[in-house]
Amino acid sequence: MTMLIAAGSGITGIATPGILTNQYAYQDFDLPLNETCTDNKFVDGSKLSKACESGSDRAQDVVSLFEIVMNLMVLVTSPMLGYWTDIYGRKTFLLAGIFLTCPIAFSLMIVENNPDITPLVYFFSYTLQGLIFTLPVLLSALSDSVPIQHRAPAFGILLAVLMATVSSMSVASAFLSDRTCCFLSVLFNAVGFVFAVFCVPETLTEATRLTSRLKADEKAQLPGSVPRLLQPFVDLKILNRNSLFRYLAILVIFSSMVAEGSQVLMLYYLQDNFDFKSTDSGNATFLLSKANKLTHF
Repeated sequence: MTMLIAAGSGITGIATPGILTNQYAYQDFDLPLNETCTDNKFVDGSKLSKACESGSDRAQDVVSLFEIVMNLMVLVTSPMLGYWTDIYGRKTFLLAGIFLTCPIAFSLMIVENNPDITPLVYFFSYTLQGLIFTLPVLLSALSDSVPIQHRAPAFGILLAVLMATVSSMSVASAFLSDRTCCFLSVLFNAVGFVFAVFCVPETLTEATRLTSRLKADEKAQLPGSVPRLLQPFVDLKILNRNSLFRYLAILVIFSSMVAEGSQVLMLYYLQDNFDFKSTDSGNATFLLSKANKLTHF
């Protein structure tokens, strides 16, 4: 299941910047519909070249904005998500998170096939995954199933497999058309969701869930307590215990935003400034992922 979801994400990673650049160039900068910006074939300084450059700049601006929005959503929803998964189990929220990833590839396919549709359709569907981010739930489910002494290696192996799958699909996507990549991404996500529904068990035992529920009820009945829905945010006050914790929390928040955004914008930068084709971008992504995988091992 994990590899299927990662494959669905990785196979469109290289195609997405080109699709969005084309859409903005078509809609806002008068690029003819029979032309594309993907192959960098226009003479520098020409009208068509400027349309592609402006389309790429517009796409990068919107990508940066929605990356910030999505990371803020993850920041707000993660405490609540961890709290509720301890009470009601992992599988329901895991399925919801996977379900929210399915519209991403589908909306990208719609945008790629219809030059008149705004790319914001894709960006809004992309941002929805911030409501229930799948990776933390997946790591929690893994920790339920693995003895405590083996959790750190298990987390490293899982993250390494995810990166290996994404990088391999990025290389493979360079030899496929954008439309084929979008279709395969939809297929991988759909199969992954169906597999999770029927084959992935609930990893949190009923006894553990009942204990967490009783503790939450006891805490909610204490004088001055807040409603259960708000309790995860109250627990975050631990981050405000002193200046060190506050600085570390701020550092983690902003560094994660920069890391997420830099990975996305790197593809735009390489394609705009170094004439990278799809195969070049795929190889670059592959090498970076291999380096990250070695670190996790």
